[in-house]
Order: sequence, then C-alpha cells, then structure tokens
Amino acid sequence: MKYPASTVRISYYRAKDIGANQEWIDWAFEMIDAGFETESLLYLASFSESESSWHVREIGNKALLELGIVAVEIETAMIGYATSLVQMAVESKINPLTALTKLCKIYDDNRQVGSLKDFFLLYYAKTDLADSEMQLYWTAATRENIDSIISDYFKQWLSTHQESTLPLD
Repeated sequence: MKYPASTVRISYYRAKDIGANQEWIDWAFEMIDAGFETESLLYLASFSESESSWHVREIGNKALLELGIVAVEIETAMIGYATSLVQMAVESKINPLTALTKLCKIYDDNRQVGSLKDFFLLYYAKTDLADSEMQLYWTAATRENIDSIISDYFKQWLSTHQESTLPLD
C-alpha cells in the first residue's frame, strides 16, 4: 500500500514539531481510508480540533512509529515536502501558485535553507506581476513568461531532487 501524499507534509510537521490539529486529524482519516489502521491512527481520528496540540502531535508521532515511518532531520523533511509540492504542481494536482505559496512559507519558516530561496523569489515575482508590469525578484521575468519560468524551474528542481523524497514506501 502507498501512503497518502499528505504523509510527506505530516513528516515535515513531525520534524518541526508543528501543525494545526485538524491537519493531523485529517491525515489520520486519509490513512484509515487508504487502508492503514493502527491503534494510534484510530485514536487520532477520534480527536476534535480543540484537543491539546501537544497531545495531538504525541499521538500522531506514535501513529507514525506504528506505521514504521522513521523520523528524519528537519532539512531532509523540508526538502522532501518541497519536492512533493513541486511534483504535485507538475502533475497538475495543485495549482503552481498554491505550491509556490506553500514553498514560500516553508522558506520563511526556515530562512537558513538557501536551496528554497528561488521558490521565494518566484512567488514574489509572480505575485508582483499579477498587479504590475514590473517585478524585481527574477531577472527577465515578465507577465508573458513567468508561468513558463515557474514550470521550467519546477521541472529542473525535480530533476535534481529525485532522491530527496522521504522514505515512505
């Protein structure tokens, strides 16, 4: 069985010790729907959003352990999550701007990781060009070519980060 795509995001949240309660709870339901069933997943799925964040993450971490999903370093989890978002955008499962928005947030939360800086720059180039003819973030990017620049960059990222996916299968 293959883990739902949200498992990569949850692995990132685990590494950062973050995540809104509802995201962890929704992940538990996705896992159960995909055929995974552990005591902790069932328990996590029974929680409400008002449950203690610490308790939700504790049970979520137990569920990950029961599933054999190993904890990874923050940078590994971050690059894995970034690669997952880019892959979903390339496969048209999410809008490229949605992916860039999430990637920009990851970059903002982890400013020390220079490998994500281009996502930050592309996000602001794209959003500036939505409102203006000019942007100062990406050389030669215009309204006419920004989408192809983003698409090309996403494909380049995937070609150089194929091994950056998290060990989830």
